[in-house]
Amino acid sequence: MPSPISLKPRKEPMSEIINQSESVENKPLEDIENKLSKSKSKVTIKTKTPFELKKEKDLSIVRGRFEFTEISGKGAPLEFSYGSIYQDVAIKKYVLVDSETYELPYMVAKHLNESGKYPVNQYMQDERGKSHMKVGSYVRRYNFVPLDFSDVGQFDSHIISVTKV
Repeated sequence: MPSPISLKPRKEPMSEIINQSESVENKPLEDIENKLSKSKSKVTIKTKTPFELKKEKDLSIVRGRFEFTEISGKGAPLEFSYGSIYQDVAIKKYVLVDSETYELPYMVAKHLNESGKYPVNQYMQDERGKSHMKVGSYVRRYNFVPLDFSDVGQFDSHIISVTKV
């Protein structure tokens, strides 16, 4: 595992190092490494693992509007508890009210959009006349409409939205 960034005190002023540096766009990597080794400063870069990157994204706060399409009338609540795959994140209870704006962790918003539907089956006949059942469409029960992000609400094209009466 890479070590964290460690910076040692400089023995020469920063202005001298900046003056020594040139544009690195067209320089080969060896030249850049040589210039860095001559500056007598050591920089170690810590890279994040894919798990750490996913955790950072999942825990980031997103803003959106909750829509509860299954129950007619404004103010219908949905209560649920959500626990993540991360051991240091506790299970939390959420109460979301229809048409309200919330700031939620990305993973909760994604969960709402992935789990808020149920399948409607239909029967198809094959070339021999035998009936087979398959999912024809999905009916959306609830969803989290993004206001400041875009990749959570990626739904299948065959989802039917239920309108309130």
